[in-house]
Amino acid sequence: MRNVFGLFALLALFSLPAAAQHTPKLEVFGGYQYLHWDLSGGTINMNGFDASGTYNFNRWVGFSADISGAYNNSGVQGTTHIYNYMFGPTLYPLGHHRITLFVHGLAGDGHIHVNVPASGGLPGFTLTDTGFVWAAGGGFDATITRHIAVRLFQGDYEQTQFLQDQNLGGFPTQKNIRIAAGIVFRLGN
Repeated sequence: MRNVFGLFALLALFSLPAAAQHTPKLEVFGGYQYLHWDLSGGTINMNGFDASGTYNFNRWVGFSADISGAYNNSGVQGTTHIYNYMFGPTLYPLGHHRITLFVHGLAGDGHIHVNVPASGGLPGFTLTDTGFVWAAGGGFDATITRHIAVRLFQGDYEQTQFLQDQNLGGFPTQKNIRIAAGIVFRLGN
């Protein structure tokens, strides 16, 4: 009798995480983004926003649309703005729990705008370009309520291909690090 009671207690304990799972149909994220943009011979640290929406097909797989903007104002050296528009799959290897782990692969277009003012007798100039961008990474969300979570960390390796055809000596592909955190709104069942 004691063994049967122990078996039922063990089964009840293992079923608690399954009972607490809630997979939302739609997750909407908005928050802060830090971008470490790698240029040939140097880097630029940029701040901005990241926003995404993920439609979940089931507790394991979703499809995401991600829009981000990063900004740097270096005063005399000029300003740089980067906007990325990416789409791709999001996977939840452990499903949705109190702490939800996710990984994603995103691809799309990006746009850069660089403005350097005239200085020291040199003329100012503006560069703009649109190019292919992709990112791969993941992170984890902490559930606050059934409909609200906090994205504690999102980290992505991102590649951009800006300014490669601008006759500037050939910019190589930029290999960047993107980190984001913010609020996730979960909608639907």
